[in-house]
Parts: sequence; structure tokens; C-alpha cells
Amino acid sequence: MLPTGLFLLLCLAGHVFAKELPDVDCLFVHLKYVHCSWNKQGTPEVNYTFYGWFHGDKVVSECPTYLSENNINTGCNQPYDNSNSARRFTTFYTRLVHGEDVHQKEHNLKDKVKLNPPTNVSDQIYLCLTWTQILPNCVESEARYRISDSSWETSRVRPGMQEYCINMPSTKSLVELQVRSKMEFACGGSLFWSEWSEPVVWGSNKSTVYPMILNSSKCELQSVVLTCLCISEGFPLPTIRWPLLKNQAEYSVTTTVSNHMVNSSLTLTVKDHSNISIECVSSNEGGESKADIIIITSERREADEHGPSAVPLLTVVAVVSLTVNVLCMIPFIFLWITRKKVKPKQEDRTYMSLKKTETSPEYDVIGHPLS
Repeated sequence: MLPTGLFLLLCLAGHVFAKELPDVDCLFVHLKYVHCSWNKQGTPEVNYTFYGWFHGDKVVSECPTYLSENNINTGCNQPYDNSNSARRFTTFYTRLVHGEDVHQKEHNLKDKVKLNPPTNVSDQIYLCLTWTQILPNCVESEARYRISDSSWETSRVRPGMQEYCINMPSTKSLVELQVRSKMEFACGGSLFWSEWSEPVVWGSNKSTVYPMILNSSKCELQSVVLTCLCISEGFPLPTIRWPLLKNQAEYSVTTTVSNHMVNSSLTLTVKDHSNISIECVSSNEGGESKADIIIITSERREADEHGPSAVPLLTVVAVVSLTVNVLCMIPFIFLWITRKKVKPKQEDRTYMSLKKTETSPEYDVIGHPLS
């Protein structure tokens, strides 16, 4: 019976592990609220009730603002009263509750503060970058810049400073500047930097960056609908043309712009794409760039995603399924064979051959129930 018991234990292991309560992670966001989440292992199967409080709080209340996925609670934004700045250095407690299941945890949020990106970022004369951040005397910053798409140069900015200056570059250069911040050591410190601010761009009207078409440009054919995307960078912003459209009567072109990047999306109907050449042309004051874009059909894409690996995967699934079925049948076959080998004794055969209508006085004890 030992192999059978071991097998049943393995079969039930997955079910037991699924009952484990989710873990809670918390982060102090911009000294405004505590963000806690419990979907690190995936979306929970049930809705948990969440409670969060700092050490010394007299009132413990349920989360006022839940975050959810498919109507299942996965996180909470717990407001923080910053009237007492020392309160964030105390222990923060969390509690997840569902029925009789309760999971409580302690958190040290002193070095888990993540600020929002600096605001009011602007460039001044002599290329001095200025910005605004919460609690400037408790915040250290990091500024970076690059000239004409070269590598980023990064420098630390001491707490209390909200300005960063660089030497004036050539008037023909294109310069980008960004800054990010985090809580500094004297105020508790933090392991988390804010995201980089939106870039500030400087350059004279004569500054140009040769247009370049990115490798992420592509065309996809689904049935008779051809959709192409051409992505290009440059300064000033380049203009994208599709020479193919000279012979087309019906088509749709959409253009979007982000920083120094232009996205041009083309949609049209084609009956035979074998003789079609898709060319994207990007141009600005610096020059012109061309690129031929390969057409990928939807069938080819599915083959690339599922082709070579699909057959081995199905084979593995079939083998695993067959193995599990065989293992499940072994205990039952073993019990059936064991019972079949047991032969009844002669007395049992005699007793089983008796008929109730012919019961003799010797078997009255057996033939009649006890009173």
C-alpha cells in the first residue's frame, strides 16, 4: 500500500499548494500613499480584504482604494498622512483576509520610497537644466545628457540642488537632457529611483540629424489586407512617403509623432502581393533614407511562432498524459489481482451453497436474525 499512498500524495500536492495565501509587497510612492500588491504569483482566485497600518496607529480600517484585475482585488493604495514625517520610519503592517484565512506581514518601508519624476523641467541659457521635486532638501538627483545621439553622460546632483548645467555645445548639435530623483540617505534613503523625466531638447534651427528608418518597420498581410508600419528618426522631424501609393486609388495612412520619431501606418487592399514592392522613404533637411520592407503573411507568422516547437510540445504532452494514466491504473490492477488470488475455504463453499428454504435446525442460528 506504500506506493499507492505515495501516489495519492503526489496527486494532491498541486491542490494543497494552490491553497497557499499570496505574498504582499509594498512600496512607498512619492510620500503620498503606500502601494501594496499581492499578485506576484499571479491573479488570486478569490477576493481578499486588505488592511494596512503603521505602528502606533489607533485605527485599523479596510483599504479605501483597491486595484483589481477581472474583478479580482490584486492591490491597494493606502493613503499616507505626511503631517508626521517620522511615521514612515516605523513598521508598516498588512493583513489579507478571506473567510478564516488570515495572512499578516510586517514591512520596513524606510528604503522603499519611489518618487514621481521631476516636474517643470526646462532648459535655461548656457544649457542649465532646472526642475521641481517634492522635499528638495531630502532628495538627491541624477542628471544625464547626450549630444547628437551619442552615449549618455550621467552626473549626480547633491540634495537641495534642482539645477544642472553643461558646457554650451556647438550650435549645430542636438542635445537631450533628463533628470531623475530619489530619497537621500539623511532622510532615510531609498533603493528606488524615480523614472527619468521627459527629455528636454535643445538645438538651433540649423541643427540636423540624418533620417534613419528603424529595423522595427514591418508589413503584414492578412487575407487581402496589407498593413505596413514605417518608423523613422531624425531632426528636424522627417517626412515619410510611400511610393507604392502612386498607383493606388484606395488606402489609409496614419502618422504619429513622439520626440524625434515618426510612425507612419499604411493600410490598403491588395489582390496579388507577389509583384508588390513596399518601399518607405524618409526625408528631412539632412537628406533622404529609403528602405524595402519585407511582407510577412499571417500564415507565415503563425508558422514561425508555433511551427518547429509545436510537434515536440504535443509529443511531450501526450507522453506525460499516458504516463499519468498508467500510474493511476497500477494500484487498481494490483488490488484486483490480489483479491483474485484469494481462494475461499471449503467451509465457506458449503455455507455459500446452502439455500434458505432448506435450512436445517443446525443452521437456525445463521438462518434467523438475533432478537
